[in-house]
Amino acid sequence: MAEPWLFLLAADLPFLRGSHLRTLLATAQHRQTTGALLLDPQGRKQWLISCWRSEPLAAALAGYGGAAVGGVLRRLEPAEVTITQQPGLPPPWLDCDTDEDLAAAMAFAYPGKEGDR
Repeated sequence: MAEPWLFLLAADLPFLRGSHLRTLLATAQHRQTTGALLLDPQGRKQWLISCWRSEPLAAALAGYGGAAVGGVLRRLEPAEVTITQQPGLPPPWLDCDTDEDLAAAMAFAYPGKEGDR
């Protein structure tokens, strides 16, 4: 791989920002780990909000047998990063998997516009 680091991100995270990604990368580099991932407030690992050293990730994925992505990445022992949700702002880990998730995202994006959409 040409780049020393890469991010593994879900495509349905409308409130994830560059500052969150910079925090992940800085944590992984500072702790000299193979990667870093975001923890939500309940302590759940957000594998699709993570950054990784390219070489160890490529080696781990070479043996990937199609199981859950967390299973293959867990062995890389990433640093865990907690980002505090700012009051009134949407959490960066809010993904849009369901109609309810999308409605929550829309409520953050367009406050007070429920009837206008």
